[in-house]
Amino acid sequence: MMGLHNRHTMPLMTNTIQMSFAKGEEMEVERADAKLFIGMLARTATEEEVRALVSPYGQVEEVYIMKDKATGQSKGCSFVKFCNKESASAVIDALHQKVTMPGSHQPIIAKWADAPKAKNGVYSLGGMDGGMGMGGNGACPPFMGVFHLCLTFPLCLSLPCLCWLV
Repeated sequence: MMGLHNRHTMPLMTNTIQMSFAKGEEMEVERADAKLFIGMLARTATEEEVRALVSPYGQVEEVYIMKDKATGQSKGCSFVKFCNKESASAVIDALHQKVTMPGSHQPIIAKWADAPKAKNGVYSLGGMDGGMGMGGNGACPPFMGVFHLCLTFPLCLSLPCLCWLV
């Protein structure tokens, strides 16, 4: 699905297709790493404070606090990489929307970090980043001279496209 993100414009439309998973419906793929996004932190939180907040749930490999490039001030969020996925999952279960960090006014958001974007801004997910064209990957062959979004995906990966029947 993400192979179509920002790569195709539907007929009579001016913008490219924007693809994303619904909240809580992320693709059930094996995660390559145990990296979390931790948001709604106090803007004064240090790396050591974030590490202390999450380390009871498992060994932390890395903490990166996002900062404003112009001012160097914390944006109130960070990425935390754990040694294993079980530790990261325990943090989500224990902290997400359940704990408010001193100095913040909202409960902490703990969720899996998004997949990194490729340099051209298109997500790369498990081989589905092929272009629109004859190779399948969620795209059908040209129909009346234009590409279209396959209505039978993922079946069209193994069967001929049936969109023209609809």
